[in-house]
Amino acid sequence: MEMNDDDDEFDEEMIPWYSLQDITSCLGIEASGSVNSDQSVGMPSRTEQSALEDQGSQPSISTRLGSTSDPRIAGQFTPDFTDSDEEQQGLELSTCCTSIHDGRQVLSEVVPIHIDQLFTLLFTSSKFYLDFHAARKTTDLTQTPWTHNPMDDSKSRVVNLTMALAQTVGPKSAQVTETQIMLPCSKAGELYAVDIETVNAGVPYADSFFVAVHYCLQKVSESQSSINVFAEVKYKKSVWGLVKGMIERNCYAGMEEYCVDLTKALKTESEEFIPEKKKARRKRRLHSMPRPIEDKTTLPVRKKIHPEGMFTTDVCTLIVFSVLLLLLFLNVMLYYKLWSLEEAPPYTFLDLHLFKNPPKSHEDWIKLLQQQEALHTIESQKWQKLLKNAINLLKQAEESLSELQQSIQTTYSSKVITILQNQDEQQQQQDPSSGKSDEL
Repeated sequence: MEMNDDDDEFDEEMIPWYSLQDITSCLGIEASGSVNSDQSVGMPSRTEQSALEDQGSQPSISTRLGSTSDPRIAGQFTPDFTDSDEEQQGLELSTCCTSIHDGRQVLSEVVPIHIDQLFTLLFTSSKFYLDFHAARKTTDLTQTPWTHNPMDDSKSRVVNLTMALAQTVGPKSAQVTETQIMLPCSKAGELYAVDIETVNAGVPYADSFFVAVHYCLQKVSESQSSINVFAEVKYKKSVWGLVKGMIERNCYAGMEEYCVDLTKALKTESEEFIPEKKKARRKRRLHSMPRPIEDKTTLPVRKKIHPEGMFTTDVCTLIVFSVLLLLLFLNVMLYYKLWSLEEAPPYTFLDLHLFKNPPKSHEDWIKLLQQQEALHTIESQKWQKLLKNAINLLKQAEESLSELQQSIQTTYSSKVITILQNQDEQQQQQDPSSGKSDEL
């Protein structure tokens, strides 16, 4: 049954709203979804509608749903979405990221920004990108334009910057070189997959590792996009285990801090892109059935799990500080040893530099012998002085020892004499008492 557009669309104010139960009851649709064969539905003609409008009454649902030969109503009342589902699945497969998401996921967010606008904010010389790095105290920022590589149908660019570091010990800044590669699976308006290889300079062990970061920007809806960031530390050469743990801990902590700042900046920026809701009158088609409610699901946000290990950042900082203090102490000791060697008197036993140019004539030999004799005389005089001083010291020691000996002897003899005198006095006191007893 062919119908014009005028008959197909009506103003919303003229058409009352009927529930699905009223429509199915008038159509004779049972719970199983079948329709009686003797009933049919259709649209009212123009004459019937005009007659009803003249009478000032609204047409009934049975009048509006007249006779029709629509084969979809004769069978089970179930809409067929097979073709649309296959097309949607094909679209999802065609816009799937081909990169293996290795490493640690440092960011998983859904932002209310269109995906093309999100890519422009993050990977071009946009005002948001420049302001974001300026807020992080990034200097010397240079960017190259995106260039197409026909070999693998990818695009690439290079970003150089000087990043400020907030470490208490160590360098305060680092030179960073980012090589950004847009994968061929990227599709405007649907998906952007970007691999970034970050090389640092100006930090310890910078030539031993680099950081591989993968950005996956995917469309969720017309006004929402998901951003997932994966980071992994890769090594160019073997590194000691303790140093490896410190490198990974600092790199992942820096990436998580960067992603937190990026999320806050994107949420602030998204407030400017939320359009105001416009009120518009909608037109409904009488023959169209109610559409199923779309289940809009958002990607779950993964919680960031911080690993707890034996060596925390504070402990590692304390260990490094202790090692530096030990090295400083050893350097001071070495400098003191060198200074003491420089202050020592020179070795004047022989002047070996005289033998570099040996004498050739008899007079030269005489002069050399005279010089050697003078040196010998000087050395002998020094030895004589040393021996004389040693003899004097020995004499002083002998005198002191003899005085000590005399003092010891006199003291001992005086003690013996006093003891003997005491004994004699005691005997004399006892003798008179004994004589008197004999006389009695």
